[in-house]
Amino acid sequence: MKTKNKILKSVFFLLILFGLGVAGSAYAVGEVTFFLRYQGNPFHQATLGLPAAGTISLTDVNGVVQQVNSRSVLAVLSKIDETSNAFAISKLVYFNDFSAFYLQCMKIGGVEACDNWQYVVDATYPSIGMDSYVLSGGEQVHIYFGTPHQVVLSANAITAGGSFTAKAQEYRYQDDTWGFLTGVTIDVFQGNSWDPTVIATKVVDANGEAVFAVSNPGTYSIAVKEDFYSPAVLLTVNPPSYSFGGPTQQTPEDFDVEKAVQFLAFNQNEDGSFGTGAMLIDWAALTLAAYVKETPVREKLKEYLLTSPDSGMLLTDYERRAMALMALGISPYGGTKTNYIAKIVDEFDGTQFGNPDLINDDIFALLPLLKAGYIVQDKEIASSVSFILSWQRPDGSWGGVDMTAAAVQALSLVPSFPNVLDALEKARQYLKNQQEPSESFGNVYSTSWAMQALEIKESSYLASRQAEDGGLEAGDILANRIWATSYAIPAALGKSWGSVLTQFEKPLLSQIEKEVIRISQEIAVLRTQVLAFVTLRHIEQELDRIALETKAVQIGIVQFKIQQIAQSFDAAQDKLVEQAPSQDLSGITLVQEDKTTPLTAEAREAVGAQGLSPQLIILLVVIGGAVFAFSGGMNSVLPLLRKALSRV
Repeated sequence: MKTKNKILKSVFFLLILFGLGVAGSAYAVGEVTFFLRYQGNPFHQATLGLPAAGTISLTDVNGVVQQVNSRSVLAVLSKIDETSNAFAISKLVYFNDFSAFYLQCMKIGGVEACDNWQYVVDATYPSIGMDSYVLSGGEQVHIYFGTPHQVVLSANAITAGGSFTAKAQEYRYQDDTWGFLTGVTIDVFQGNSWDPTVIATKVVDANGEAVFAVSNPGTYSIAVKEDFYSPAVLLTVNPPSYSFGGPTQQTPEDFDVEKAVQFLAFNQNEDGSFGTGAMLIDWAALTLAAYVKETPVREKLKEYLLTSPDSGMLLTDYERRAMALMALGISPYGGTKTNYIAKIVDEFDGTQFGNPDLINDDIFALLPLLKAGYIVQDKEIASSVSFILSWQRPDGSWGGVDMTAAAVQALSLVPSFPNVLDALEKARQYLKNQQEPSESFGNVYSTSWAMQALEIKESSYLASRQAEDGGLEAGDILANRIWATSYAIPAALGKSWGSVLTQFEKPLLSQIEKEVIRISQEIAVLRTQVLAFVTLRHIEQELDRIALETKAVQIGIVQFKIQQIAQSFDAAQDKLVEQAPSQDLSGITLVQEDKTTPLTAEAREAVGAQGLSPQLIILLVVIGGAVFAFSGGMNSVLPLLRKALSRV
């Protein structure tokens, strides 16, 4: 018996252990971990249980609502967004042709990154969109901004007939490094990536490298064929001599501005644009305007912007595009099909611009508006400046080097506004405290903005980040290199954004329209007041008329009643007269103070002479009381009438 109990206990114990193991396994499978990275920097990590099976609603930038699986990568990312302040999904686009969402933009801090988000599930790049990939539990999901592959050249410019090495690399998102990529083909081509003219093609070796020789001068693109030629790097063979008359390198330690501009020239698209997004185009415009007034690169970019390319749909997109246009001397009011100043002003809510939880959209609203004819006395400027000042922290910053440097450049345009000078002093001191011994402020992007805010022209740090081809950040993807180089050029020239923008006046028509609106509003108020007066007078006249008619009606009613009584009286009198001669009136008495008094002989004779009977006299008393009552004395005479009638 004891042995049997021991066996049962052992089995029961094993079942418990098995149950715990299954439960623990189920719990592990039910969780997923997300790793988010931007520009090599992790900005969020989250482990959470999978949501309940089903669907959720997601809305794209155009208001299109679609149902997606609640356990898809996009749905879980959206759930993380709801509880995290580290990032925000700012632009989702739904494509009907593919029945799929596209994660276009996310905001990280004060930066909005667009059009280059990648995702990896358990070390595999899925071939479907984030909204279609359904998680089952236990996965690790990496989402990063960048490109999974790139090509790095041994030189970005060679002499015709010379050779160069192209190396294919893959991004290691776990630690932000690049490793060699094998099993792919590298092509050298000209023309667009969707219709290329291939000049040379090679499969990379075991180190991911391929060596090419190009004989004909020109500009060529080099990219991985299997990646549909994106991203591509440019190679210049026997390039022309670009001399724009700008500043030249003085010492090897200086940042070479002219080489940096040449880098932008080499990487400019045929249509005059840069890269594939509006952001690179706009910053390049500010850069080229800061460099010199006229260059082939600048003029091509200006012609491109005049075609009104898409600027994006966010307030910061409108602000940045307005600055780009103004930098190139194009009116932000009517120089293109879009009135960008109107777009900005439309986002003013009476206190601040755009999202009240963000400060970057207010800072970048000031810059174009103050250069477009708006002054401190304007409501939009005064309120926005106060709003920006209210965000300054005790250490003098606006949350970091980037936004502090931007705020300094914007507020420097309104030094007369109360408390601005003190705020600028604190902000500049904060920036100085952030500078490292290497002269860096953290990275090339932050360093460039801080240099503009502090009016620092020389930086050995920027020089140390400049490559042989003139661009910054060698080894990074081309888009980031153009971006970093565009930031660095005006900084090295000691030019703030305010000094680069062309001054414009408010259009006269706009001022006239505002005056017309103001007068129209005043007229509307006066019209309302006049109409109210006319209506009141009409009502008074109607009341007077009604009062008169009421009075007339009351008199008419009394007259009508009297006529009726008179007619009744005449009829009664006629009837009594007919009966009077045959009646003996000798015993009739009159009612007087509850006492009876016999009629005298004279009275009886008088009554007889008039043909009046005692009943007639009583009737006359009743009629007199009735007339008196209708004339307003009913309350006083009614008791007497009742008393008289009771005696009769």
